[in-house]
Amino acid sequence: MDAQSQPAPPLPQTVFDIVAMVLRCDAASLSPTTHLFNDLHVDSLNALEILIELEDAFAIEIGTDDAKKMQTLADVVALVTRLRAQPAQ
Repeated sequence: MDAQSQPAPPLPQTVFDIVAMVLRCDAASLSPTTHLFNDLHVDSLNALEILIELEDAFAIEIGTDDAKKMQTLADVVALVTRLRAQPAQ
């Protein structure tokens, strides 16, 4: 099986990979309960970078109100899942 025919990684893993890439940490050390601010010490610039990467990777638009609700990686995964399920506007 070549690389192009392999299935995409599960959505949570993709979210973890994006966060790990932006924060330069090991995705394996992340879990759904990992808190963006308390555990990973995300600052406003990191948060913006994560939002941009998520929007690009999943072809979604994350509003300010939704962004403010993201506290844990489980919150991020749930938000991305919800936004991907909404019809394009």
